[in-house]
Amino acid sequence: MRIARRARLPLVLATSAALLAPSVASADALNAYRVKATPKNLQALALAGFDVTEGRNLKRGTIDVIGTSGQVGAAKLDAKRVTNYKEPAKAPVAKTSRRAAPTDGATDAAFKVWTKYDAVAGDDKEQYTEQFDRLESSFPGIVKRRVVGKTVNGRDIIALQVTKGATGADIAGRPAVLYTAMQHAREWLAGETCRRTLDFVTANYGKTTSAGKEVTGLVDSSELWFACVANPDGYEFTFTPGHRLWRKNLRDNDGNGTITDGDGVDPNRNYPSNWGRDDEGSSPDPRNETYRGPSAASEPETKAMQALFEEVKPVFHKNDHTAAQLLLYPQGFQQDTPTPDNPIFTALAGDPFKPGIEGFLPELSAGLYITNGDFTDYAYNSQGSLSFTPEGTAAEDPAVSGFEYADSPLQVDQEYRRHLQFALDLAKSATRPDNPDSHLGNKAASFEVDKFTYSFGDPQPVGAVVKRSLGAVTLKYKVNGGATQTVTTADYAGGERYNKDKGVFYKRVRGFVVGTKPTDKVEAWFSGGGQDSEHFTYTAVSETTNPVLLLANEDYSGKVPNADPAAGPAYLDTYKAALDAAGVKYDVYDIDLAGRVAPNALGVLSHYSHVIWYSGDDLVTRAPNAPGGSGIDRLAVDTQNEVRDFLNDGGKLFYSGKNAGRQFAEGYTYNPFQVEEGTYCQNANPTCIAVQDDFLQYWLGAYRRVLGGGENAADGAAFPVKGTTGAFNGLDLALAPTGGANDASTATMLTTSSVLDPTTYPIFADSASAGAWQRPGAPPFSPHAGSWFVSAGADDGAYKRLQKPFAVPSGGATLDFWTSFDVEPEYDFVFAEIHTVGQDDWTTLADKNGHTSDSVGQSCIAGGNGSNWQSIHPFLAHYQTKTADGCTNTGTSGKWNAATGNSAGWQHWEMAIPDAYKGKNVEIAITVASDPAVQGLGTWIDEAQLLSTGGQPITSADPSFETGIDGWTTPGPPAPAGEGQSKATGWVRAQTAPFVETPIVTTGDTVYTGFGLEAVTDAGKRGELMKAAIGHLGAPAKPVFNAPAPTVETPPVTTPTTPTIPTKPTPTIPARKRLTSLAFGSRSLPLVFARGLAVTTKCTTGCTVSVKLTVDAATQRRYKLRSRTLGSATAKLTKTGSKTVRVRPSALIRKRLAKAKTLVVTVAATQAGTKPAVRKTTKVTLRR
Repeated sequence: MRIARRARLPLVLATSAALLAPSVASADALNAYRVKATPKNLQALALAGFDVTEGRNLKRGTIDVIGTSGQVGAAKLDAKRVTNYKEPAKAPVAKTSRRAAPTDGATDAAFKVWTKYDAVAGDDKEQYTEQFDRLESSFPGIVKRRVVGKTVNGRDIIALQVTKGATGADIAGRPAVLYTAMQHAREWLAGETCRRTLDFVTANYGKTTSAGKEVTGLVDSSELWFACVANPDGYEFTFTPGHRLWRKNLRDNDGNGTITDGDGVDPNRNYPSNWGRDDEGSSPDPRNETYRGPSAASEPETKAMQALFEEVKPVFHKNDHTAAQLLLYPQGFQQDTPTPDNPIFTALAGDPFKPGIEGFLPELSAGLYITNGDFTDYAYNSQGSLSFTPEGTAAEDPAVSGFEYADSPLQVDQEYRRHLQFALDLAKSATRPDNPDSHLGNKAASFEVDKFTYSFGDPQPVGAVVKRSLGAVTLKYKVNGGATQTVTTADYAGGERYNKDKGVFYKRVRGFVVGTKPTDKVEAWFSGGGQDSEHFTYTAVSETTNPVLLLANEDYSGKVPNADPAAGPAYLDTYKAALDAAGVKYDVYDIDLAGRVAPNALGVLSHYSHVIWYSGDDLVTRAPNAPGGSGIDRLAVDTQNEVRDFLNDGGKLFYSGKNAGRQFAEGYTYNPFQVEEGTYCQNANPTCIAVQDDFLQYWLGAYRRVLGGGENAADGAAFPVKGTTGAFNGLDLALAPTGGANDASTATMLTTSSVLDPTTYPIFADSASAGAWQRPGAPPFSPHAGSWFVSAGADDGAYKRLQKPFAVPSGGATLDFWTSFDVEPEYDFVFAEIHTVGQDDWTTLADKNGHTSDSVGQSCIAGGNGSNWQSIHPFLAHYQTKTADGCTNTGTSGKWNAATGNSAGWQHWEMAIPDAYKGKNVEIAITVASDPAVQGLGTWIDEAQLLSTGGQPITSADPSFETGIDGWTTPGPPAPAGEGQSKATGWVRAQTAPFVETPIVTTGDTVYTGFGLEAVTDAGKRGELMKAAIGHLGAPAKPVFNAPAPTVETPPVTTPTTPTIPTKPTPTIPARKRLTSLAFGSRSLPLVFARGLAVTTKCTTGCTVSVKLTVDAATQRRYKLRSRTLGSATAKLTKTGSKTVRVRPSALIRKRLAKAKTLVVTVAATQAGTKPAVRKTTKVTLRR
């Protein structure tokens, strides 16, 4: 269940492994599908097992994914198939013997650029192995070829060492840089980028040109290693007919002697670092593109790279992939978790406004979605290598997938040159990694301080990331402008789950400020190695002995759901009263009152053992000035991350609210550069990403949040809640009705430990249920009567029948049963079918109690590129007809009646047998049918029988399934079998559901409710709930810090001098106020193209202002611009006044915009040297 690339040196491969390799099966072929790259679509693809860090085209705003039609359909998106593969035409494929290699028939004869891995004697191409042999023979003094391992099929995995006096083994005392590519077989461009960098280095060595001098120095002083094809089997396989888009290696997973989409292991998910940490960052399913393999480092390709790393220990690593125009670096296992060495990563990678590789977007690997077992994190975490993953440029031709880059020597060379300076930066930085040499001019800061605005205690911990080369680092501070005080710092060892990475060239440290009182202003900074960090100032707000913090997060100054900001919090007093009733001493941090500033984990949260975090009515955290549909304010993510840091450092949390966590569970988007750009997530901003639900799943123990799970489907009323275990045992809570002031919107949660096996995923094992919804009758996931029921389970693409023959009396009969179900709304359905034995007169039955309807939902409507409902289940044509306009609820023999969504507990279905079947022998089936992905919790049936008009059972002795299945059978899906249809039959006797759902989920450190404490109708009960939550978390206690005493710097003694008459000081204007206005010249488009747009900047005193012209993403895509930036210029003013600069687009941009009649540009002026940056932004319309 998914709850969500001269001379020829031929190479002969005749190993027994190759001869015994599996053949290729002609199964449902892998194809490319194109989807709009919205954050929510990316999340859906990730959950369906696709790697969404690859295949993106930033210009088109799309992503290409590779899979079978069924796999792609599983994501239920508007996916368009891309069919014009640049590969040899398919030849008839017959099943070959087990002794035939799957790469038989591979050919590169049709290509100008692309070449196979294996050598081809006598052609006019240079395959990879031939290139490697040529370089070794041509440059014997600097190149040594090394076989670092063997593939699954016995091919050599080759690395070339390029260094003065190369031996093929590590040379002590020389730093190494490793360049790898082609982990993923289809990413041909990545291999070319790597091999051309290799050619550049060897060709320029010893020359007297500027490039030659630079390269010679690098090769003489360091080791450069190149492993340009890390997955030779898979790469060679892509040159065989029909397999251009293969990704994985050639592991025959099922051992059946054929290679199909269910075979192969993703080499970039097979490394030990966080291997198999969860099922989102990699897949346990061999059919998926991100299948991680049976165990960590199970694949020989992985072991080969591990051995190379262990020996040469590269300082830097460039691991080329395609295609997304991203520049990624660790960590990838959890969002917003930079390493201590982040200053080096960001100095070399750059930022979205000035990236290390032109046109690429630099970011943490987990920015788009989570990965685990990947090469980059392994290189850093296990080997101390600063590893980057550039995801190369996507193909521009819209008729091919992004991986099928143009077979053009010019275009491929352009891509390689885009990478070259970055690749050389790594080599130039190898001797002094903590002072990297970036062609961007970036420097790695010696300190990165964790600044905050407010302090809620004394001693106050202050943290920073610092260069190890600085030596001993101290914390310095001044209180209210007084004497400088100095304290020692200590290394921070990390928390319970993360920040355990000790750093390679940087480390985390903490120091303490002591001796403050509320209202004090503290200026703090770090010092070491003769350098000081940036200073920052905070205000001491509270210094009580209270051990608990009430974190009010109502977002009343925002605008969702309230249309206008409110005057203050609605529920703060309610929570305070509950804490008072529980006898708990507390302080309050109101995020809105604090100026919409998240509570810093050190500045605020560290002073408490427990945090009570509530969200009130807030649905989506959105700033007052944010437009509708612009995602969520970064404040929401900042707050979550600060609380996560608090938990990581040992804190305890009670999280409550009717929508608490919903914006995280539903993957709302946010702009991580919101502050820098001054923009939200409108207009398809390419820097926006979707927030992950991992905080809920792995920190709060709620694997899935089911909206409305605690409400009666009939009237929307919230069910009462009963505490069931531990401190909650015996607690009875009545919730307010929906729609009122305390609108009791609810959610039920599935505990993470009941979805992820605690034996396999031990770090998530402590999630548990502490309560239950008091639904009328039997609990929805327990038998309705007796001790047994039958369960259909939850499977993708399944058609599961519980079927039985009956003789229907001439007087009629009624199918009578109880059902409880939770299936994907509008895509999966529960229904009953009937036909006459021996005839094809199938129809569905209608429930007289109104639980079924004739709505076809979305599955049939979505069709071929969506859910594949009709192609998966052809039999449904009996009841539904796909039309050009949608889908009707009648078919070839019958009508459609079914139920979908959540049953809100047990439902009694009574279904009259139609007259056409009276007096006949029939077969009746109770059925659940699902589309390719996103399952609900399941379907259960109890007390199933056919009753006569007099209410007597017909051939039924045990309708409650207490002793058996009472004559019912499980025949599986009806013929004909559909494309990708599951063979699952379901319907097994059971006594419990295979999961735990609850309104109150706990872990050892957290309590999380699917309702707001404020919705509890009785004030006394609210106090009891608070007391129970505190009781579960343990007695609150004020944290105690072992803070060393500071030393006070004594000001130097000065000799008095004769006083002079003071002169009136010249007032200074803060830098942030210098840039005051912008003005513009002619807005005629032809004049702007001819001379540039005249932009006049005005400053109150001397300043330097950078001016940039940009267009929106839609304009960029329409005119096929490489970048949204049209041009830039710098105005320097040495005194008060104004200056005019002209910003003119390049010739290429002007050519592409030649047909534009109107052009809206954004003029952004940024004053240099200020923190925060001063920017003025204006939209200007240019017309012909």
